[in-house]
Amino acid sequence: MLGPQSFAHELWSNAELGDLRLTQRAVAALSALAAHPTGSFVEACMGRPAAEERLYRFIRDPKSTIEPLIDAGCRALASRAARDCPGDIAAIQDTTSYGFRHSVASELGDLGGAKDSKRRGFFSHVTLIVDPATAAVIGPVDLQLGIRPDRTPGKPRGSNKRVPYEGKESFKWEAGAAAADERFGEARKRVIYISDRESDVLEYLLYMQAHDLRYVVRSSWDRRLGDEGHLRPRVWASAERCRVRLRIDQKGGRPARDAVLAVRATTLCIDGRSHSLEELPPLDVNVVSLKEVDPPEGCEPVEWILLTSEPIDSTEAVLRVARLYGLRWLIEEYNKCCKSDGTDIERLRNQTVDNLLRAAVLCMFAAVPLMWLRAELFGKDSRKHGPVRLDLPVPERPASPRLCTQALSAIQWLTLWQATERGSPPPGQPPSCAWALAAVAKLGGWMDSKHTGRPGYPSLWRGWDKLLDRVEAVELALPQQLPSTK
Repeated sequence: MLGPQSFAHELWSNAELGDLRLTQRAVAALSALAAHPTGSFVEACMGRPAAEERLYRFIRDPKSTIEPLIDAGCRALASRAARDCPGDIAAIQDTTSYGFRHSVASELGDLGGAKDSKRRGFFSHVTLIVDPATAAVIGPVDLQLGIRPDRTPGKPRGSNKRVPYEGKESFKWEAGAAAADERFGEARKRVIYISDRESDVLEYLLYMQAHDLRYVVRSSWDRRLGDEGHLRPRVWASAERCRVRLRIDQKGGRPARDAVLAVRATTLCIDGRSHSLEELPPLDVNVVSLKEVDPPEGCEPVEWILLTSEPIDSTEAVLRVARLYGLRWLIEEYNKCCKSDGTDIERLRNQTVDNLLRAAVLCMFAAVPLMWLRAELFGKDSRKHGPVRLDLPVPERPASPRLCTQALSAIQWLTLWQATERGSPPPGQPPSCAWALAAVAKLGGWMDSKHTGRPGYPSLWRGWDKLLDRVEAVELALPQQLPSTK
């Protein structure tokens, strides 16, 4: 994993802010926060007044506009993905909100809460790069930050249908895909855009088809077909391809369970006639359905209906589409990492909107090394640690455990062993990455009280910080090798 200075230089050294000193200040700010992403800005500066002054001058300088910083960082991460992903690249889109209650809240936007709520904020629409082979997060390839205007009381129902598509909030899906497509350059043909039900917008799907962009979109609407049928009954009537098991973890009041899903797939033609301003052309689309068989009493049945440009000519191809959609939980992990479980954007207390957005962008990029650290320790096992996990109908042959030496140096894992396995001699061969992940998190105070086996980002980063301090102390204490004399 890159050090914080190398990471910041890779992302922002080419940011075109109009003044080299502004760019250098931005790189220094990102370097400081990337070294301590779960702490406050003051903690990230480690008591150095000059570093603190540089960081806050960057945040407060009106010439430090966020658009060049977003563009430079996203281009750097797109280049990294094109270089490091030998096969397909997943680009997952989602929207989240950040809410605030302090004095700047009055200048922010409506978050859809109660009318008397003091919590206001902004929305972030993220397109996140993921390596489908390892489920490792690489980072955002597009960020759109927006402040939603207040709702107009008494607005006629259906009036939004008279707004041109480019003026609607749903245009964000097309804008995100278009920006990412331009940044990926020659690697664009390897990119698959993945999104949830909110993106089931016919204009967006037609845009993807017209620009030869690959996609997997979860269906929200039982759309009318060109031959007067409807989408859901037609796909359910197609032949069952196979059955798979979906492992659903416990969350809130939902019990953990294994759901058995019947898998179907077919090709349909969606009718372009709609209630929008203009009649749209029809859309030929592949449809994959996964529907739970005999759900337990009282449990809402699991159902995914996926619209895709990917082929469905074999059972393995159909299952691949389902696995691609299963990666979507990683963008929820990223948003969580930017919120309460990582860089904690909602604790920012900047007093102007511009300063707040600059600080938020800084935090969004500083969250990336946190994701990288977790991926380094999880490795390919990260596919087994989501809240929803899709299994093959025939179990794969178990792979050999991934050794921690693929993520840690010898001195790092030996120091980690002595710090967490007190009194036990080191094993004859390095332990697994699964052990290293748990050990680093335990060093940071993780107790696995929920029995999930998935440490949070704060404990993981605290443990990593402590480990590096211990390794540095060990290296200083080792006797220096003396030059040979004759």
